[in-house]
Amino acid sequence: MDTTYSHQNTLLVVDDKHDNLKLLLAFLNTAGFNVLVAENGQKGIEIATLAHPDMILLDVMMQNMDGFKVCQHLKSQADTQDIPIIFMTALTHLDDKVKGFKLGAADYITKPLQLEEVLARVNVHLSLRQLQQQLSVQNQLLQKEVAERQQSEQALKTAHERFITILEGLEAAVYVTDMQTYEILFVNKHIDQLVNNNELLGKVCWQVFHSTQTSPCTFCSPNQIMTGKGQPTSAYHWEYQNPDTQGWFYIQGRAIRWIDGLWVRLEVATDITERKQAEEALRANEERFDLAMRGANEGLWDWNLEKNEVYYSPRWKQILGYGEQELSSHPTEFFERLHPDDIPQSREKVTAYFERKIPHYEITVRLQHKQGHYVWILSRGIAVWNEQGKALRMVGTHMDLTAQKQTEDALSQAKKAAEIANRAKTAFLANMSHELRTPLNAILGYAQLFKRDKTLNAKQQESIAVIQRSGEYLLTLISDVLDVSKIEANRMELFPVEFDFKHFINEINELFLMRSKQKGIDFHYQFITQLPTVIQADETRLRQIIINLLSNAVKFTKQGEVIFKVGSTQASSSHFPNWKIRFQVEDTGIGIASEELYKIFKPFQQVGERNYQMQGTGLGLAISQKLVEMMGGQLHVESTLGEGSTFWMELDLREVSSKGQLESIDKPVMIGISGPSPKILVVDDQGENRSILSHLLTPLGFEVFKACDGEEGVELATQIQPDAILMDLVMPEMDGFEATRQIRKIPQLKDVVIIAISANVFELDQQNSIKAGCDDFIAKP
Repeated sequence: MDTTYSHQNTLLVVDDKHDNLKLLLAFLNTAGFNVLVAENGQKGIEIATLAHPDMILLDVMMQNMDGFKVCQHLKSQADTQDIPIIFMTALTHLDDKVKGFKLGAADYITKPLQLEEVLARVNVHLSLRQLQQQLSVQNQLLQKEVAERQQSEQALKTAHERFITILEGLEAAVYVTDMQTYEILFVNKHIDQLVNNNELLGKVCWQVFHSTQTSPCTFCSPNQIMTGKGQPTSAYHWEYQNPDTQGWFYIQGRAIRWIDGLWVRLEVATDITERKQAEEALRANEERFDLAMRGANEGLWDWNLEKNEVYYSPRWKQILGYGEQELSSHPTEFFERLHPDDIPQSREKVTAYFERKIPHYEITVRLQHKQGHYVWILSRGIAVWNEQGKALRMVGTHMDLTAQKQTEDALSQAKKAAEIANRAKTAFLANMSHELRTPLNAILGYAQLFKRDKTLNAKQQESIAVIQRSGEYLLTLISDVLDVSKIEANRMELFPVEFDFKHFINEINELFLMRSKQKGIDFHYQFITQLPTVIQADETRLRQIIINLLSNAVKFTKQGEVIFKVGSTQASSSHFPNWKIRFQVEDTGIGIASEELYKIFKPFQQVGERNYQMQGTGLGLAISQKLVEMMGGQLHVESTLGEGSTFWMELDLREVSSKGQLESIDKPVMIGISGPSPKILVVDDQGENRSILSHLLTPLGFEVFKACDGEEGVELATQIQPDAILMDLVMPEMDGFEATRQIRKIPQLKDVVIIAISANVFELDQQNSIKAGCDDFIAKP
């Protein structure tokens, strides 16, 4: 429909080009619109806020504040956000239009402007706005009508529910009997609650309720319910127990006129079985409470708040060292004996309970004993309230906690002592680990250097190999002792990472192919099922477990073979995102006697031949079992003495999505440097360590610079600007953490590669080095 709107509609034109404003002003005025103009964005916002135009024609390309910002501001304000905005722009790129529409624009007009198109689009959007306003009004009317209808329906529903509630609540049995003949004239549907016989009409009431009687009850006599003048007395009542159900009923009745003026007895029976049971339960509870109080040996107090008097039981007094006849009945007997530090909280607790701010009263306080010392007391109580919510009485108990508190204090002291001992043990082990790893770094480092020396003869090379094996054994021992310490202190943690699972397995296979070949036994890897490519797990700890199992198998096998099997017992799916992977190690070694199997997972326990017991500490399997349990699995073993053993475990390992899979890349072996020699800065306070790294790197073509502490390392790094820095963490004066932070502040060195090298191998030290700015961590040796 073609609709042209008159001067009743106000348009705001915002354009920093005077000619555009003049043209649109003249044209739109001629078309019958009231036109406001603004020569910049800020002015446009002010006019729009004050005048509330029906539509805004907004230029995009303006100085200081462009049309997009103006639109964004207007749409963010409640009083201008509903005004339609049409952008006028020479920008024709799709991204500009999308940006405008996202900001809330209603339309776009491309410059140069076609006046007829401007008028057509203005009329269309004004029409749309009018329709939207009309629709809004209609929606409001409709919502009002719906709300009124819902209220009516709710009122009807409430009335219906009230009526149903009344009917359901009327559960009393009602019956009417002839006062002269005692015949039952009427019963309601609930009479079966009272008696079991439903065919009651016409029967004599006293035979129904008292089947053993041959005459009416005394209170059934008309003389009992009628006066001498023939008028009914006040209502009467009696209790009746159903002999079959054992239910109790409270029956109320009185004489009334019935049909044809006949006097009858109208009686209503209310089930009071629960009340009777409650009364019996209360009696039993009172008896049990009396017995419990005697058995628990607790003191009882009863505070009459209206009289402000307290009854203190003999036991209450005895707890504080007083006799039965001592102490008055005044509340001050309690409050005056309170420890000074407990008085404020005691009064606050009582006040809060009386004001219903807390559901119950319970507090632990100290009361002074007759002999002067203080006794720990657990005081509990409940109040009795009247209809106005005022407490009338409060009853409670006192329990002597002195012995318990002494025990708790002793346990607390013991716990603190244990924590101090554990911290001291951890610190000692960490220090010992650092002190032992530091010389091992030199021993193993120089062993590696000497093995490269081609001038050494075979005997010398074998001696170097013995030094290296001994150092590696000592390093393994140190690591195992640290792991056991972490396990005992419950400080062992897992650090899952994503890694190439197949590459991980292949590395282990290559290692044990070499070890088995050196010993003269066969090693086989069996790929049982399809395996995930990339998984998430603690790669270091998983490797530690598998290598420990395979190392034991190789060590205890004199001849025959070791078989390493890996396969999945459950592949990942939409219902189960993890793979259940089984790792199994079989050997034909010496085996384990069944009666000694329980020992193998205990620390420092070894079984088997004495020659084998001398090889190792007996820590590996204990550590492995704990690590497997932390990963959610269990380490199992089957063994036959003289035939071999089988160890296996099943772990749930999460597969990494294919989008994030790591690429398997063969790690190259470095044999030298191509091009200019990279500069390597070694920062270490130990000369031996600096020397080892220098001898390792220089033959490969690196130019090595050395600094003996963190401060010198920062200065030297600033001077030479190395390609990489090997940073020791534990140094006097400025340590490696601070040195790394200082280097990262230097603009020219903020991206230099820094690798932490330390004999402190705790995970926390590794994490702190990364936080300080290191790119990686290498443990010594």
